[in-house]
Amino acid sequence: MVKHWLNATFSEHSPSNHSPLNHSPLNDWPLNQRPNVFIIGAPRSGTSALYLSLKQHPQVSLSVLKEPHFLADDLPAQPHTITDWQDYQSLFTGSNTAVRGEGSVWYLSSEHAPRNIHALNPEAKIIVLLRRPWQQVQSLHSLYLRTGNEDVTDLEQAIELAPQRLNGQHLPDQHYFCHGLQYLNNTYYARMLARYYRYFAPEQIRVLIFDDYKQDNPKTMAQVCEFLNLSPYSDWATSQQEGQKRVRSTVMKQLKQLSPQVRQKIHPKLVQIHKTTAVSDYRPAYLNHLKSLFKAQTQELSDLLGRDLYTTWYKD
Repeated sequence: MVKHWLNATFSEHSPSNHSPLNHSPLNDWPLNQRPNVFIIGAPRSGTSALYLSLKQHPQVSLSVLKEPHFLADDLPAQPHTITDWQDYQSLFTGSNTAVRGEGSVWYLSSEHAPRNIHALNPEAKIIVLLRRPWQQVQSLHSLYLRTGNEDVTDLEQAIELAPQRLNGQHLPDQHYFCHGLQYLNNTYYARMLARYYRYFAPEQIRVLIFDDYKQDNPKTMAQVCEFLNLSPYSDWATSQQEGQKRVRSTVMKQLKQLSPQVRQKIHPKLVQIHKTTAVSDYRPAYLNHLKSLFKAQTQELSDLLGRDLYTTWYKD
């Protein structure tokens, strides 16, 4: 199914030879110590909750900096982006568990990340969480209003400004990640996933749907554990606060192993900032316009995954 869809719809440009791994001492880093799981997105689709849950599993070690984005060297650096090879490697120091990973959500839209992840670890497993695109846009816009990356409070206007912003116009004074302001361009899930299927076998990629994760969290976590070849585990925290309490000692140990320049990239109030409070509203007519716009993309994704997402996402 995947291979047929790719051959029919996707043509990849020749990859660039530039990579953050080109000039790194990769051969000095044993494969069994490198990250082997990457939660690559999508933004605002439940990846932080999934990450916190996985950190509770005794066979899992995840980077204390969830989103280093080191391997997305084609995207603008954010305040928390790791750009130094040794700093990136330090995130996994002491990780002696079966699963070692990170969760950079913009790897999904990065053209370079699939190749770079494969170069780092061709045996890596990829996890993706996807959400109704119009809801993802809505949540991302609200987050950016809180962090300063966005200053246009009207959601529809912010979406329509994308072409000008791509040319460097109407960017917020405090913006730090202009790529994220291309709200609609970052929802072409099928085309972005296609790049990963070019480098990784289908059995190395697990696509999760936000609706499933929200409606039956234990079942989804069981599927993730099976995908990662982890021992069955069911003692997940039932709240974010409880989850943070459970992993606190691990986090403190990880922080002590990091250099000051890496530690300062970890925002002390990151959880509070990313917690969804209120979201901007669409006018009904504009929401209908977006839903109509996303129909073709949803069908592409359904064809790629072999699942009818149109019925799931358009049932309301």
